[in-house]
Formats: sequence, structure tokens, C-alpha cells
Amino acid sequence: MPALVSLVLPFYNEEASVAKVISDVHAALGKAGVSFEIIAVENGSRDATGEILAELEKQYKELRIVHVRVNQGFGYGIMQGLSVCAGDIVGFMPGDGQVDPSVVLEILQRMEDTGAEVGKARRVVHHDGWQRRFISRSYNLLMRFLFGLPTDDTNGHPKLLTRRAYSAMHLRSHDSFLDAEILLKAQRLGVRVCEVNTKFHKRETGRSTVRLTTCVEFLCNLMQARFQREDPWGLNKLSASQGRAGQC
Repeated sequence: MPALVSLVLPFYNEEASVAKVISDVHAALGKAGVSFEIIAVENGSRDATGEILAELEKQYKELRIVHVRVNQGFGYGIMQGLSVCAGDIVGFMPGDGQVDPSVVLEILQRMEDTGAEVGKARRVVHHDGWQRRFISRSYNLLMRFLFGLPTDDTNGHPKLLTRRAYSAMHLRSHDSFLDAEILLKAQRLGVRVCEVNTKFHKRETGRSTVRLTTCVEFLCNLMQARFQREDPWGLNKLSASQGRAGQC
């Protein structure tokens, strides 16, 4: 197991659930037998999320808070959190309570067993509406068709990366394309990716931030990554390591 695990949790207007999410994540990581830190990103919330996090920081010595004054997207918040991580393994998952934090431990173990440098969840049970499921399946079909990615759940969380893989990727996305960027760069670098099956729970509080504009934004990013010569994510600057990227 790694010496230190850093997990980033972004929160945007999650005052009703933030305390439980932090408590659940802290309890799950506490059972892992490794040192850990939780980086909570207060991602420009307009409710009491920031105040609640400030109180929680006094309660948990492993908790650190990063404040984003104005929300600039899911990926931007994650990037701000990752930039201060000290861990040998760094990663992130949404702060909405829809992901069981114990999956982090399963991914860590799978990474250790397989030698993978990127680990992620693969959602096999969804409690979203048919619209979200349709959008998700369409995204994943496009990713497989355009790039040949060997996964059917690009946006599955948590995602964990070794420090070496994270440093090599030079991530740039400030929006929901961050998940795709990680997998595309893992493929380009020849980095092995492993997956763990998990359930995706129904949101109990708050509202999803996925909107029509999110879908349009993702599709535009996808087309740019595949067809635009300017290479806004730096994919063409990466050189594959010896051997091929694999899925385990």
C-alpha cells in the first residue's frame, strides 16, 4: 500500500450532505491501514457548504480545505485540489454521496495487485433516470469508437493515479472532460488502467449539476480531442512508454 493517499472531494452547494460525506470517507479511509489526507474543495458554493467545511476541518486532522471563490466547473475544482495533494497516490470522487467511499480501498488493492498506475470505478448499477443513462452510454460509445478506449464507463469514480502517472499527464481540463482526458492520456502514455465494479447510488440531497450545456461542452471537447490540430489537451506531446496500455 502507498505511504500516503490523497483524495480530492469537490463540493458545490452541498450543505445538506457535506458533513455525512466527509464522515463516511474519513471512516472508510481510516480502515485502510495507510496514511491519508482528504482535500475538500469548496467549489464556489452559494450556500453554507464553506462554513460547514470550516467546522469539520477542526474535527478531522486529515482534512484540508481548498476554497474556489467562483465556480469554474467540475474539472477546475478537482485540479485545484490535486495541485495541493501530497500523496503517493492522488485521486478524486464527487462529493455528492452517490459513490461508496469503500470503493477507494478496492481500487487501491487492485492497483497494487496488477501494477496499474490508474485505477477507477466502473458503475454496474445505476440509480439515475433513463436520460442520464442514455447520455452516459452515448458518451462511452463515442469514446470507444473515436479512440478505442477499452472501458464502458469513462466517467466512473473514484479515479486514482500514482504520483508518477499524474505528473506525466499534465492535466488541463477545467470541466467534465477531465475524466476523459485522464483515460486518453493513460492510453497515449502506455499506462495500465484497472477497474473495480461498483454501484452508483441515488442522490439523497441537493441537485445534479449536469445540464444540457454540460453535454454540449463534452461533445465539443470530444471532437476537439479527436480532430482539432491545435491539440488543446497536449495529447500529441505525450510519448507512449514501452509496451501497450492495458485494462485490468
